[in-house]
Amino acid sequence: MSAEIVDLSEPVTEPAPDLDRVRRLVPSERQIAEGAVYEAQILGRTVIDDDAPKPTRWQKFITYMQTVNPLSIDGPKLPILIACMIGFIVGWNIEMGPIISPEIQAEFGQSIAALASVGSFVATLSILFGLPMGYVVDRTSRIGIIRITQAGSAAGSAFQAMAPSFGALTMGRLAGGLALVPEVGTIYPYLADSYPSRMRARAFASYAFFTSIGGLLAKPVVGYITKYYGWRASLWTLAGLAVVVTLMALKAK
Repeated sequence: MSAEIVDLSEPVTEPAPDLDRVRRLVPSERQIAEGAVYEAQILGRTVIDDDAPKPTRWQKFITYMQTVNPLSIDGPKLPILIACMIGFIVGWNIEMGPIISPEIQAEFGQSIAALASVGSFVATLSILFGLPMGYVVDRTSRIGIIRITQAGSAAGSAFQAMAPSFGALTMGRLAGGLALVPEVGTIYPYLADSYPSRMRARAFASYAFFTSIGGLLAKPVVGYITKYYGWRASLWTLAGLAVVVTLMALKAK
């Protein structure tokens, strides 16, 4: 039996990539239209760099923050800013109610159960009108719906802040809550229209994230405002946030 002699003087070359297999990874026409990058030579090339420096924990943290930053999402910036602001307002409004309710009860001398029942009524309407509003959202301008709902929310909050009686306060809360019902089925389709499919999950997650941030910040901030400036000032703050979103929506397409 003869042993095979291997000439070690010749350099070992890397086998050529299977370009036929790589070409089968070509994106669809829709993905190409959304900006997918394809290059067979790049996809088939093997890159190994053992000498690359290891990133530090701080560099990993900075990279992570840059990744989750909503403004780093490819596409227009205004839609994601509007969505994040809306999520922030939603979380803020949810946490604000229980904080200002004792002050409202002390001023008007009436039970705040009526305000709680208004919240339950609005939540029920949001569920009942979910499917019909989906039909409307598919056939109308989504940014137009956001403009109307945020303007209505600002008006409802301002009316509550100026309410001379408990009945007027209840009606203002009902009007402001009903104004936001169409927005429930609008924000996700609006984000889906504004960003390519590979970025939509990050856009949706940013909206949910800022909803939580709004709720967390509302507790100390609304508590401070209510303590030193009164519950009406807290409602004016909510109205101001809604006005900001309305102005942003007027500039969006």
